[in-house]
Amino acid sequence: MARNRNDQRPSTGRAEAREAARLEAERLKAEREAKARRRRTVTIASIVGGVVVTVGLALAVYFTIPRDSLDTVEVQPAGSQTNGGILLGRDGTAGGEAPSSGDAVTVEIYSDYMCPYCGMLEKGIAKRLAELRESGEVRVILHPVAFLEGYSNDTQYSTRSLNHAATVARDEPDKFLAFHEALFDNQPDENTEGLTDAEMVEIALEAGVSDEVTALFAEMEMADWVSAVTNQAQADGIPGTPRVFLQAPGGKRVAWDTWSGGDIKGAVAKVKAGEDPNT
Repeated sequence: MARNRNDQRPSTGRAEAREAARLEAERLKAEREAKARRRRTVTIASIVGGVVVTVGLALAVYFTIPRDSLDTVEVQPAGSQTNGGILLGRDGTAGGEAPSSGDAVTVEIYSDYMCPYCGMLEKGIAKRLAELRESGEVRVILHPVAFLEGYSNDTQYSTRSLNHAATVARDEPDKFLAFHEALFDNQPDENTEGLTDAEMVEIALEAGVSDEVTALFAEMEMADWVSAVTNQAQADGIPGTPRVFLQAPGGKRVAWDTWSGGDIKGAVAKVKAGEDPNT
């Protein structure tokens, strides 16, 4: 287990790295806000000028407005999916060998490392979900996102923690799941500053991540991917976290709203049988 967070005293170098990470997160936030303002400007100008915009012209304007897109993100973690998730192999490795969507029930989980209910979900289903994944009964896609930036006292904990997890998934994909679970095991409370980068480095090391990879955390190299997957989730209509979807081979993707009961095996069995997992 990681040492008590209150016992940590980051070095000057770590403090500088944290400040650099904070500034980078602020830069990304400013870029997103600027893009949103540009979109609003286009809309307002059309209304004020009384311009009747055809569907074709509207689409042309929409697609020329710059915004974060997964298609344009060059550096992505192992197992990265087109809708922003990270596919786990049967052994838990990011991007590892997994059954196809035609052979197993797909389980997709949207979560934020600052979200307390996501922590509850993780603790409630992790063991049973691992058994289903290892047996090949399900293919698991994790969708970590940074929705809760406003709940960490301006330290951008959601973005930083997801950047660090994605860095592990990119460089040591076999350690990603252990670090993902450890972040929830050591989850900070909402409306606190969250974990420091130094604390997350310690947690990662205890999860088996190498010094070489943890040294990259402060570089925030996965920040563009973090922004893109978060935007993608919002574009896909994800209202918040946690959010769980199940899809049987050949079936419809359905939301599992009763996850708090913890019966992931029962929910998967119902979906396979063509039944509503929430009944």
